[in-house]
Amino acid sequence: MVRPKIKFILKNDTSKDLNLKVFGKSKLLSNINIKSQSSFDTTVTYASPGSNNQNSPFDVEKVDSIVVVFSDSKAIITVCKLDTVIRDCWNNTPMFFTLKSTKKLKPESSKVFAYEEKDYADAKPL
Repeated sequence: MVRPKIKFILKNDTSKDLNLKVFGKSKLLSNINIKSQSSFDTTVTYASPGSNNQNSPFDVEKVDSIVVVFSDSKAIITVCKLDTVIRDCWNNTPMFFTLKSTKKLKPESSKVFAYEEKDYADAKPL
């Protein structure tokens, strides 16, 4: 059986470069730098373990926080799977590509998540 692949695109539509860090149990799982007005993409095999029904390129069983740091040290900190949630992990983060400004480019083959100027404006100083 050949499983289709799905492409996830993380866009930075802000005026600042950003660094996206994905953590699980205090261990850095992914570290992605995206220049201003640029994007990063990754391709995942459909229905792979931890694939969150293919709504995210990150393993939802392992991820417990996401930190986005903009080049001027403003940050968006998202903590998941804890009693105290700083920001909803499933909305407005790349953990769930079917929400927010997500757009499908081709049916079930590409999904996009974009950080926009509003996200930057909402970020807090570190």
